[in-house]
Amino acid sequence: MIYTKDAEKLLLDMGLTPIVAEDQKDSSKDHFFIEKDVVWDKMFTHLKHKRPELYAALDTVPHINWIKNIIISRSPKLEAFNLEGHECFGVMFPELVKRGEKLQRLDQCLRFVFINIQKYITEIFNKFE
Repeated sequence: MIYTKDAEKLLLDMGLTPIVAEDQKDSSKDHFFIEKDVVWDKMFTHLKHKRPELYAALDTVPHINWIKNIIISRSPKLEAFNLEGHECFGVMFPELVKRGEKLQRLDQCLRFVFINIQKYITEIFNKFE
């Protein structure tokens, strides 16, 4: 179990903006939603401090600082989607959609970064159930 104030702080520290709604049937429960906007530099900092092994995996990505700067500067919105029956989170860069073949390496690097972030976000969200 995680308390509402602790959960709000955790999500804010991660760079996510929580929206809390009281359960209409049970006033001792709250429901959490997150806005699509993510403060990506906060997300990277939180990941570095809370899951250093996942953060270390990012260091294997070629030009990771450049990639993180792309993510931070573009500030993509987090999208939830269902993939083969699993709830996933991801982002979309229109530049990659338009010029995908020319930017395959960048696409692969970004995909690896977001797989690690998704793994961490999923672990955090599982605490809420």
